[in-house]
Amino acid sequence: MFHGYGVYYFAESEKTYEGQFIENQFEGKGKLTFKDGRQYTGDFKAGKKDGQGTMLQADGNKYIGAWKNDEKHGIGIFYDAKDETKKQGTWKDGKRTAWLSKPIKTGGENNRML
Repeated sequence: MFHGYGVYYFAESEKTYEGQFIENQFEGKGKLTFKDGRQYTGDFKAGKKDGQGTMLQADGNKYIGAWKNDEKHGIGIFYDAKDETKKQGTWKDGKRTAWLSKPIKTGGENNRML
């Protein structure tokens, strides 16, 4: 049984979790790295992304904000690597429901690794 801090590699999906475990589940702070280059760093609850976290996509786009039950849920900021802009919005069950701001130029500095 995993309990406490550790690193686990999932051979079948080639992803790695580094962080806190409680009774074999991701719980608390952690980092999940995927084979395709995606990386989530933030809060976990009962094995799922839940709380505040940052997801960096393989294409350089990034989301920083609220998560619930493994989905974007609540207020967050989306960084567009191609356009070098950021926008604040709201998400529900993984889908954006509204933009709360207009795009703001970032010059690319906020789109780099976590």
